[in-house]
Amino acid sequence: MVLKEKYAELLTDGWELFAVNVGEPANRVDRFVKDAFLPFKVLLDNNASVTKSFGIFGVPTYVIIGKDGDIKAMEHYYPEDAIKGLMVSS
Repeated sequence: MVLKEKYAELLTDGWELFAVNVGEPANRVDRFVKDAFLPFKVLLDNNASVTKSFGIFGVPTYVIIGKDGDIKAMEHYYPEDAIKGLMVSS
């Protein structure tokens, strides 16, 4: 899992990371997080309202939000270039 591998690096570089699960029950998500030893928070989007508001139609979707609150990248693959670009411009 890309996020699990990149998590420590992202934190060191000043990023915050979390995942959003869409529509699954909390107990199932909690079990997955524990079984997969995920080091980051997984938030629940029970009714898909967050997913809809971002216009997400597929998983995984990586959303990079800048310190200014604007979406800087939204991709279905890990957006390495967008992250590096924001680190340079900060």
